[in-house]
Amino acid sequence: MKDCSVWVPVQEHRCYGVVQYGFGYDADPGGYFLYSNLGESVHIRAECYDWFYVSKIEDEEEQGIIPKSYIHIQESNVIHQGDRDVIIPCSPPIIQEITDVLKEWHKLCIQHFLVRDQLFEAIRKNIEELHDCRKTIMCPNWTVEGLRQLRKRVAQTIDTGNNILKLDMTVRDEHGNPLNPNVTSVIQLFRQHQKTSEKLEKTSSVIGSISSLGMGIHSRHSQSLLITCEKITWKVVEECEIRFFLYDADEGKAFSEGVQVTLQANSVFLPCRFLFTDLGKRDEDRSRIFLIAYVVRIGPMEFREEMPKREVPFSQKTSNTQKIRRPWGVGARDITKIFEQAGPITPTGTEEDVTHLSFTPFAENNESLKMFLTKIIETPAVKDGEKGFLCSLSLISGTPAEIYEDQPLLLRGNPIIVRKMGFPEVILPNDIRNDLYVTLVSGEFHKGSKSTDKNIEVTVTAHSDNGTIINGIIFGGSGSSGMDQYKSVVYYHEHRPKWEETFKISLPMFLEQFSKAHIKFTFKHRSSRDSKDLTEKPFALAYVRLRLEKGTALPDGEHKPAMFKIDPKLYREKDVHYLQLPSTLSGGHSAKRSCPGLMWSPKDSFSIRTTLCSTQFTQNDHLLELLQWSTSLKNIADYEIQDEATRTTLCQILLNNLKKTLQNVAAVSGEEIMKFLPYVFNALFSILVESVESIMNELSSSANETPNAPLFQNHPMNENCDRPVFDCLIYIFGLILDHKFQNFKSVLNHYIEEEFSATMAYTKLSKELIYAISNPQPDKALKIMKSLEFFIKFIVRSFSIRLKLCQMDIGSDEGGSEIEAEFESSIESLFSAMGRLLATPELTFVNAQKGCLKYIPTIIDPLSTVFSERRLSELLVELIARVERGRIGIPKLTAIMDIVKSRLFQNSVSRTTLLPIVADNIKHHLPGNDEDLKRRSQEHAKTRSRNKVGKMIGLEAVEGHAIIPISETSKHSEETQKCVELLSEVMDILYSTDIGPTHPDISYMIHILLRDIIYSIGTIGVNDPMAGNMVAILMSLLRQMPPGLFSKFIYTFKADSTKTELFKFVNDALVVFKNLFSQCFFPAVWSEMILLENNILLAALEQFTETVKNDFVDPFEQIPWNNFFQCTVAFLTQESLQLESFSIVKRARVLSEYGDMRLRAAELIRQMWFSLGERKRIQFVPGMVGTFLDMALVPEPTLRRVAIPIFFDMMRCDFAQNSSFQQVEDELINRLVESIESGKGDTGFRDIFHETMVSSCENDHMGLRDSGLRMVDTVTKLLDHLLDYREVIDEVDSGSRMTCIVNLLDFSMEVGRKELYLRYLYKLHDLHVLSQNFTEAGFTLKLHSRQLEWTEDEVPHYLRSPKYPQLLTQVELKEALYKDIIQYFDDEAAKSWECAIDVCDELRQQYAEELFSYSQLPEILKHMANLYEKILKSVRFEPGYFRVGFFGKAFPSFLQDKVQLLSYLLL
Repeated sequence: MKDCSVWVPVQEHRCYGVVQYGFGYDADPGGYFLYSNLGESVHIRAECYDWFYVSKIEDEEEQGIIPKSYIHIQESNVIHQGDRDVIIPCSPPIIQEITDVLKEWHKLCIQHFLVRDQLFEAIRKNIEELHDCRKTIMCPNWTVEGLRQLRKRVAQTIDTGNNILKLDMTVRDEHGNPLNPNVTSVIQLFRQHQKTSEKLEKTSSVIGSISSLGMGIHSRHSQSLLITCEKITWKVVEECEIRFFLYDADEGKAFSEGVQVTLQANSVFLPCRFLFTDLGKRDEDRSRIFLIAYVVRIGPMEFREEMPKREVPFSQKTSNTQKIRRPWGVGARDITKIFEQAGPITPTGTEEDVTHLSFTPFAENNESLKMFLTKIIETPAVKDGEKGFLCSLSLISGTPAEIYEDQPLLLRGNPIIVRKMGFPEVILPNDIRNDLYVTLVSGEFHKGSKSTDKNIEVTVTAHSDNGTIINGIIFGGSGSSGMDQYKSVVYYHEHRPKWEETFKISLPMFLEQFSKAHIKFTFKHRSSRDSKDLTEKPFALAYVRLRLEKGTALPDGEHKPAMFKIDPKLYREKDVHYLQLPSTLSGGHSAKRSCPGLMWSPKDSFSIRTTLCSTQFTQNDHLLELLQWSTSLKNIADYEIQDEATRTTLCQILLNNLKKTLQNVAAVSGEEIMKFLPYVFNALFSILVESVESIMNELSSSANETPNAPLFQNHPMNENCDRPVFDCLIYIFGLILDHKFQNFKSVLNHYIEEEFSATMAYTKLSKELIYAISNPQPDKALKIMKSLEFFIKFIVRSFSIRLKLCQMDIGSDEGGSEIEAEFESSIESLFSAMGRLLATPELTFVNAQKGCLKYIPTIIDPLSTVFSERRLSELLVELIARVERGRIGIPKLTAIMDIVKSRLFQNSVSRTTLLPIVADNIKHHLPGNDEDLKRRSQEHAKTRSRNKVGKMIGLEAVEGHAIIPISETSKHSEETQKCVELLSEVMDILYSTDIGPTHPDISYMIHILLRDIIYSIGTIGVNDPMAGNMVAILMSLLRQMPPGLFSKFIYTFKADSTKTELFKFVNDALVVFKNLFSQCFFPAVWSEMILLENNILLAALEQFTETVKNDFVDPFEQIPWNNFFQCTVAFLTQESLQLESFSIVKRARVLSEYGDMRLRAAELIRQMWFSLGERKRIQFVPGMVGTFLDMALVPEPTLRRVAIPIFFDMMRCDFAQNSSFQQVEDELINRLVESIESGKGDTGFRDIFHETMVSSCENDHMGLRDSGLRMVDTVTKLLDHLLDYREVIDEVDSGSRMTCIVNLLDFSMEVGRKELYLRYLYKLHDLHVLSQNFTEAGFTLKLHSRQLEWTEDEVPHYLRSPKYPQLLTQVELKEALYKDIIQYFDDEAAKSWECAIDVCDELRQQYAEELFSYSQLPEILKHMANLYEKILKSVRFEPGYFRVGFFGKAFPSFLQDKVQLLSYLLL
């Protein structure tokens, strides 16, 4: 080996390495080589040739050398924290997070493995998952979206694993990145912790949790059923059509479109996939849902299978060219259970996912496919091994677009989309449909000249009025191409066919084409013989128009078209003479019944059923009248009316009709309104603005004269339509607010912004709105309040348009100002009307008042675009102030919450106006001011007593009062809970950086609410549901406090010369802070939240130091100082700040972000203590000795060096006051014993204590040197004995424990510590009893009894027995101890009867000669006699003992150079 005498320090960026090969396994344990394992992190301190001098990151004391080739160096940064160096590797954050987590999990995984814990398997799976993720991330060429998804996967894996292991929770943003607490608001951090906790609590199981990641089920309004038809188990021997659809067995009809699959003869079936969509809650609630497959054969009338062994195409087997649709079979399967399952079933292709759809061939015996289906459904299920379809089914949440976005792999291959027959439960604005579903129901046809029933086929075509066929608009099912005609199934020799076949007609989109379109049905007999079939002609015809004469579309329901017999000689297929005939005869018998080639056939009948699903055409008469009202007015121009009175009368009639039409709009279904929403609004606002004017214009134009302006401008009927239009708008707005049509809110907003143009509408809407609110009707007022947002949006838009028009006119500035003033006046009148409504005390208007408060915030954003935000804020403040305190508190606070969330609160000017009323309402409802809770608290004592009495006597009620659980009295009112939420929202918004200056707002909040918030936290317990939120609010308020504000806040208390209020505030705050440190108000795993809390509260404590130091020194107030010291010590001794107990990773992170906050707190204590004069410090002696000892026992050397000198200063103060420091010494020793026994302290404390105190004593010039050094020596030796005893306290062998206790007893006697001697004397006694060494236990108690006298004097406190604390005189205690000693000596395991006799004799002597307790003599004498008898008659073995010496350093320190007598039983 080369000379390694010169070691060179390495650069900081090269000081972090990872061991890549294990080293030092066979090295000498006392040598220089460092034993290291693969993957361990090391701190490279120096290098020399081929060697590194390193120390382990996890344990800096493990140091040594290792070859350079065994270390992989990684770039790093070093943060210097006092004596510590925090090394942070330079790697991507996600990689570093995975690495740190794996290191931490690895150790815990080993622990769980060793104890065979069931969590081991879950941890192992998480570790494997993270390893895979890390490998994947390290690979290049990742897309941004892929990397984002992978981050989420990593985050979810880490969070789940940490939850399993009860490790610290990590809060993240939406991308999976950990939140930075330094830039995140406290409220947001708290909320994210809550959300993460709730999310982790919902994990269904710990084992296998990773497999369920990413499988969350979205709650959506629509469901989709994905079906994959894998194969069919029957042979396709002829061309056929398969039509799948969903069927409600109870209603006896399909509720979805059919999906059509066409197969050629002898073809191989290819798997097909189709997605049934628009399934909602009503469909899930159906009691029996079936998946049905109709199979129709396409070919000759009669099927003949020829030469089945020959593999030739079917087309070559016969020359028959017939293409007749004939029933072939039905497949059916009950799938109701799929809709009853809680979540989606993902098709995997395994047998568990496959559903068998049994196939039953059609048997033609005068029944239809529908009847055949009904029979199949009612019969028992067919076994899965028979013919049928093999399908996999999956119920998926969402529409196709949502599924494509969330789970695109499920829709691979573009499955056929199958819509519902009708609109879904929730209609989407962009869902444009124009479909007419036609069902051929049944027919009845006479035989005519034929001897048998006909084989009837119905051909359906769509035509225009000129006879032209409308091509490609008929669809047999989804997945099929558009057809020119649809042919029905043909039943053999059936004159009363019941088809129940449904097909779809895609209606023409243009109104003109739709108005002239009709559906034509022709009926034809199909012969079994091909030659004859070719000569067959249609024998009957029927038709229906798509649009009725009144303009509406064909209504839903069953229709019976008139049947017309065809004369083949006169009828021409392209003729449209039949349109002259009525499509039905419901209009009466006088209708025309024939035309060339056609004659009404009363013996034939035919029925169809239609269902319209259109967003273009309406079936509602009232809606059509509304939409076409302007057309009706134009028709008046055809009449010449000269007389003015006649025109007025006609105007009245038209207005009445219009008014009636408006009233009928409320009867129109919501679906119809939504389909034509923009057109409805156009009509309504046209009526609102121009109704009378338009009517008079039309009447005047018919008379060819200029309209009389005053007639329509001042006509009393001018406002007749305003209120009906207003009511129509309320009805429509109510529909949009309904869950079913909630998506149309975007349509309404688009209409307002892009299409609405009624410039004068705002005046009438404002007037009607003010009138309705000023003269409220309870139910209508609530509806108006729900619609308030939409009314205001229309008003604002109308006003904006008019204002722009005015500004465009030259010289119209004055007019624009008048318009603005008029508008502002109307808005103020509206707020006044709402204020009067809120102030109404009548109970009938409570719901309307709640609605007003709920929906008022919705008008803020639209109004603020055209209205002064300051004035709007003032109006809102006045409105809120009209609500009487104590009434409708929850709606009021909710309204304030919504106002705070609005854009108004983000403006600094308006926020200044709003903040006082917000703060006032918050202050009134804070937990500390919760009147309801105070009332219940006053009843708490009575309730507790009543419950106690009731339980004692076994009754459920006492004096007529039910026994109430005490826990119920601690519940806060709903107003208080809402108030805390509101305050959280305010503080969160004020943390934002884009809302202007917030220092004045924070200052106001602190002056108004800080004291109440602190008081409120002091009144609630750690388990209170609001505790965490309230602490987060306090943290946020203190964190955002501007520099210098605290001193200004404190100055407000100094108006009182007695400083009473300041005294109370400071003490309350310090006590609350101490409680926050002593009992954590957040879960232990919320480490980020706890650390941020400590950092903020420590900064607050630094502010309080100046207040305590400046305001409570002269005159001196001990209580604030005492609270400050206790609070600060509680801070630095809390478990959440003990860095030594953290993992290496967590410790490094905490130090890099916050440093060691304990050192800052310790420095505060040192400064505050020594800022006091000696006469003031003496008042804390010896009371604060234990408090400062807790601080000194924290295992941090720097902190100990700060704390220990305070003990010496206490000794000096005590010595100056009392000429000795006995009080300090006694208290220090007593508290030290308690602390060491509870697990605090270590040899490091002993060494620093000895070093610091010896140095202080030797440098003292007040006469403390000798006595001080003696005290230090005493305490140091005591620490050695106590630490030795604590080290062996858990050992199974009691010998070591006894030795340590004896050492403590000897030491106590040596230094004269009787209370310490007695403490460990009883510990030795208990240990002897536990080991059944009863003789030794008796002698141990005898040591105590010897220190007592047979007198009535009181027992000194240092001699009181923990076994008999109630015995206060020495004679009573000594007598009790003697009886115990006798009992121990007399025990069968001891048999020390001679020793017992000696004790009995002394006790006898006291009874007879000193105490004269003759009543006790017989008993003690009998006992002595019994003991003598045992000596004479019982056999005893002589006890054997060995004298054992412990010499040499191999023994523990407490045994070295000791000689003991040990029973041979112990050796």
